Amino acid sequence: MKTCSNCKENKNLDLFGKKTNAKDGKQSRCLTCQREKVKEHYNNNKTYYKEKAKRRNSNHTKNVREYLLSVLLENPCVDCGEADIRCLQFDHVRGNKVTEISNMVRRFFPLEVIKLEIEKCEVRCANCHLKRTAEQFGWWTHALVYPLATDELKG
Repeated sequence: MKTCSNCKENKNLDLFGKKTNAKDGKQSRCLTCQREKVKEHYNNNKTYYKEKAKRRNSNHTKNVREYLLSVLLENPCVDCGEADIRCLQFDHVRGNKVTEISNMVRRFFPLEVIKLEIEKCEVRCANCHLKRTAEQFGWWTHALVYPLATDELKG
């Protein structure tokens, strides 16, 4: 049992967080009081923490975009050879897709995770990517343009 230095209640030791350099190895405040203290500190310093997160996220996005740029500059469309990076996309062709590369960038996935996802992809221009996807999933527009090919895929 230990008394919380904040609420002065006598509580079980498992209701206190760890603190390696304390005699008993526990924090002086109970977990409930500590949680409130952290919440209060954040609310009193919200601007600082938001700016810090903005800087960190901005740096991360910049690094990821630089990596994506290098990949796209080195890899034109595998089908038609288009090299204009404004037209290029990552087409998942191997393994299980976690999510789109653009979502991974927007949601601040670690660069190493994004690299692993890119390994599952081929670079295609938007036109070739759309055509391949329409054929792959038997879109009705593809069936109208290529009715024989669609029947062969089904049969």
